[in-house]
Amino acid sequence: MNIGDEGAEALVDGLRGNTTLKHLVLTPNMAGITSTGWTAFSRLLCDTSSINNTYRSNHTLEHIGDDYHYVSDPFGGPKLFRSGNYSGECFPGIPPAVVQYLKINKENYAAKIKIGRCHPEIPVEVFFGYKLKFLPLLVSWFVGFGTRKCSNCQNSTTREFQRRELSAVYKFIRGMPMLAVDGQMRLKSSCGRKRKFDE
Repeated sequence: MNIGDEGAEALVDGLRGNTTLKHLVLTPNMAGITSTGWTAFSRLLCDTSSINNTYRSNHTLEHIGDDYHYVSDPFGGPKLFRSGNYSGECFPGIPPAVVQYLKINKENYAAKIKIGRCHPEIPVEVFFGYKLKFLPLLVSWFVGFGTRKCSNCQNSTTREFQRRELSAVYKFIRGMPMLAVDGQMRLKSSCGRKRKFDE
């Protein structure tokens, strides 16, 4: 079926906010979609214009292609089956950027992976209003990602996230040095008081 770029953009508009559809069955080579239509799909899967837009992108759609077919279920609705020639890695006619986002969507933490890849410098300045209360959340976000290796990521991804974690923590503490120094001084004085009580 030839849907062209207009049909692709209509599909993209319909898939915004989608949380259920994982497989879009169409033949990419015969759909008449040009780079304009695939750019719309790429933006749907990962809108890199801001961190919030990346977070709100579609993290559900995992496959676009015609190597799936429906067979009716004897107990009710249609059931989706893979055809016999599906290799799991083949996305014929789909640009590599779209394929990459479709593969990332198969991961448990797709939104976090996309944010990490597309936004290397997270602006921690917006969290200064929370003072040091936000620091544990910032660290846990990076630590949580570093321990969960994405199966579609390169080996350097974990090291890159560790570097970004240190950079973000450094920026955060550098933005409010007196709070960090004051917290350290209180910690030292409370340890000194504890020793006096123990004696």
